[in-house]
Formats: sequence, structure tokens, C-alpha cells
Amino acid sequence: MNCLDYLSLILDLIGIPLASVPVFYSTDNTFIHGSIDRLGCVEQHVIGPENISQRINDLNLQDCHAKIRQIESHSTIGDGVVVQ
Repeated sequence: MNCLDYLSLILDLIGIPLASVPVFYSTDNTFIHGSIDRLGCVEQHVIGPENISQRINDLNLQDCHAKIRQIESHSTIGDGVVVQ
């Protein structure tokens, strides 16, 4: 299972269609993969939805796993929802 399949499965479980995921990112959101505090190692971050999507695809992650301990959701202005 690749990361996109995994993300699709998780979003399906909580009732969010995968196609709506990019709306969670605004033009000033950032993404970094790796550690931001390792000595001598600077990880590059990307900004914005298109760059975030491209960076995740470029990672070509396979067989992804995550432990989800808690999911919270909050309503937003305009009847949106934030899932943490």
C-alpha cells in the first residue's frame, strides 16, 4: 500500500473524500519531511498546495504506517471542518 492509498483509506474512514484534501492547504502552508532540528542537517521545506503535493509524490513513499491515537475535528467559518 502506498501513501496515497493509505491516506485515501484514512480519509474514507472519517468521511472525507480524497479529492477535497487540497482545500486543507492554503498558499502559506508549509511542509517538511524529516527532522527540523538535526545538527548539521537542513531539510528543505516547500510552500503552497501544489508544491506540497509534488514534494509528497517525489518522496515516493511505500508501505506507509501510522499510529493514530486521537482525531479531533473543529468547525470553521463557512461550515468547513479542520481535522487534527
